[in-house]
Amino acid sequence: MRRRASHHVRVLLLVGLLPALALVVGACGDVAIAPEATPVVGSGDVISEDRTAGPVERISVAAAIDVVVQVGTPGSVTLTAQPDILPLVSTEVRDGQLIVHVPRPGYTTTMPVQLTVITPKVTAVTLSGGARGLIEMSGGSLALDLSGGASIEGVGSLDTLHLTASSDADVVFARMVVDACTLAMSGGSAAELDVTSRLDGEVSGGATVTLTRPVPTMTVQTTSGGSVQGG
Repeated sequence: MRRRASHHVRVLLLVGLLPALALVVGACGDVAIAPEATPVVGSGDVISEDRTAGPVERISVAAAIDVVVQVGTPGSVTLTAQPDILPLVSTEVRDGQLIVHVPRPGYTTTMPVQLTVITPKVTAVTLSGGARGLIEMSGGSLALDLSGGASIEGVGSLDTLHLTASSDADVVFARMVVDACTLAMSGGSAAELDVTSRLDGEVSGGATVTLTRPVPTMTVQTTSGGSVQGG
């Protein structure tokens, strides 16, 4: 009888504590849930800020900003935006790679946000997150990787182009004369290319390549709705 009574008492104690435990858990839950931050709204006229931080050969941008890349000297990195937008755009250089992104919650603006990179040599450009690029080069080799609705236009010439494009990316190289190009395109991406010697690679997933002239040597596999047009 004593054991049953003791057990009955323990059950009653636990039942009595449940409301208090619920209050504690509820209070902790309220503290843990923070209100969602809202994007910064840009204001004022645009200004330019020097972001030069060492030699740059590779560029990676994951933000919906305009990116202008030019080969030249001296090397420099300049960011142009409204005063309250400038601190929100992160730029850093790691082992010759310029990395650009905008942490959440980001910003909204009706004014241009532009990154201008002047460098003696550029070997790779990666754009995503709706970035819009313009690159001017004369000779050399370039690895170009676009995704997430990014776009780029090219002016000048290249000895070799290694192109990877996906997720509705758009490449307009009609004014960039390329000697040899290797490509891997998918996910509804599109490219307009001026290739003079050789074109190799794969076009799939509804991606489209439009050629401005016939290519003497072309080995391109098209699958899953991918296509090569023009030429």
